Amino acid sequence: MLAAHPRATQRGASLFTVFILLLLTLLLVLGGMRVGIFNESIVGNQADIQRANAAAEALMQHAANSIYEQGPHCSLDKSKSDCRFPRNEEEFTELATNLANQCGAGAADSSTPKGICMPVTPDARVFQTDYIMTKPRGARDDIQMRKETALSYSDFAGSAKAGDTNLGLSDKGQYWVEIFRYSKDLKRYGQGQVTPAPGMPLIEPDASYPFIYRITVRAQGLKDGSQATLRSFYVPVVEQAIQTAAPTPAP
Repeated sequence: MLAAHPRATQRGASLFTVFILLLLTLLLVLGGMRVGIFNESIVGNQADIQRANAAAEALMQHAANSIYEQGPHCSLDKSKSDCRFPRNEEEFTELATNLANQCGAGAADSSTPKGICMPVTPDARVFQTDYIMTKPRGARDDIQMRKETALSYSDFAGSAKAGDTNLGLSDKGQYWVEIFRYSKDLKRYGQGQVTPAPGMPLIEPDASYPFIYRITVRAQGLKDGSQATLRSFYVPVVEQAIQTAAPTPAP
C-alpha cells in the first residue's frame, strides 16, 4: 500500500502561516509609524511653543526700545504722534486722567493712545495675565487687554521697514504697556509695593523721570494652540542720570 504524499496532507497550511506572519509584520510597521507620528507631533508642538516664546521675547525687547526712544528720550519739540509715551509729569497725569483703569485704542496723538494702559493699582483685576483677550469664567468686568487696544511690531513707523525679517511679529504678537508713578520715599509704584526678587537689587527710576513700565506680551506660534504670555517691568535709563553718574575726566 502506497503512503500519502506529504503535500496532500498540508492543504495550504504554509500559505496560512505566511499570511499570519505578514499580518504581524504589518501590525508592527503600523505601530512603529504611529509611534513616530506621535513623537513628531510632540516635538512639533514643543518647537512651536518655543517659537511663540521667542517671538514674545523679541516683542518684549522691541517694546522696551520703543519706550526708551518715544518716552524720556523723545524731544519736547516733537508731537505726541512721535512721542507715544509720557515725557514728563504733565503728560503722565493727562494719560492717567483719560485712561483710568483702561487701555487706549486711539491714535498715537489722541488722548487715549492705543497700547497704553493706566491701572489705578498694579493689582487691578482686569490687568492680570489670565484676563488678556479672554474673560475668565464668572468675570464681569470688560476685557481691557484685547487686540483692539494692543500694539504690535509694525505700529511704529521707524520699526517696520521693507525687508525687515521681524515683520512677521506684527501678525503673531501683541503687547500692552502699563505706566506707574514711582515714589522713592515710599518705594512704591502706583499703589503697589516694590518687592525685588531675592538677591536682586532694587532698581529705582531716576528722579527726573519717576515712572515704571510694566510690559505684557502675548505671541502666537504657527498653530492656534501655541501661545506665550510674558510680563516684565522696565525702568528706562535717563541719559541725564548716566551723565551725572559718569566719572569726571581728569583735566
